[in-house]
Amino acid sequence: MASIVSFMRTQHLAASENLVQRIRGLAESHQCAALVCASKRLVIRGDIGRYFDPDNLLPTLHELVLEGQCDWQRLDAGDSSLKLLSAESGRNLEDLLWTLAFNSYTEERNCMHMGCRRDDVVRLQHWPNLTRVPASRNTFRLAALFSARPTSIALAGKILGINECEVLRFYSAAWSAGLVTRVNRVAEPVKLVQHRNHSLIGALMKHLRKESATA
Repeated sequence: MASIVSFMRTQHLAASENLVQRIRGLAESHQCAALVCASKRLVIRGDIGRYFDPDNLLPTLHELVLEGQCDWQRLDAGDSSLKLLSAESGRNLEDLLWTLAFNSYTEERNCMHMGCRRDDVVRLQHWPNLTRVPASRNTFRLAALFSARPTSIALAGKILGINECEVLRFYSAAWSAGLVTRVNRVAEPVKLVQHRNHSLIGALMKHLRKESATA
C-alpha cells in the first residue's frame, strides 16, 4: 500500500481526537487522507466516498488513537496513484463512520456533544450493513423502529424496553454515518374552534348590553 500512495502533510493525532468529525469533514470536502497506526494503513477517499483497509486496521483503530499511536496524512486527491484505489475495491465510507462511532461510544464521546439531542425525532433513511458493521442485540430492533416511523430518541427506549444508552449509541453511529434525518415537527398554531351556539350567545350578549344601556 505504501508504494502506491504518495503521502503529504503528516499530523500526529492526539488521544482526544474526534476522528468521526475529522473523517466527516474530509468526505464533505471530497478530500483524501490516510491513517497510519502501528505500521498499518487505512486510506480514505472522500472524493468517491470509499475507504481501503488492506491491513484490517479498523477493528482496533479507536484503541490505537486513544493510545496515541496514529498519524493523519493528507493525500493529494489528484495523485495518479490514488486512482489505483478504485471504488470497486473499497468499502462504503458510512461503514467506517458507523464502526468508529459505535466502538468509541461513551457518555463523554457521542453525538450529543455534536449537536444531537435526546428529543430529536429521527427517521432511518436506510439500514446499516449489519453483516459488516458492529452491532448490539437490539440494533436490528432499533433499525426497524426508526425506519418504520420517525421516533424520538427518548421515546424509542420506552417503546422497545431497552436502556436509553443503547439507543444513544445507535443514534450516534447512525448519525455519524449519515443514515438518519431529523424530522422534528414545528408546533402547529392553535386553532380556535367556534362554539356551535356562538351566534346565539353573541346575540344574547348584544341584547343584554342594549337592555343595560336603556335601563
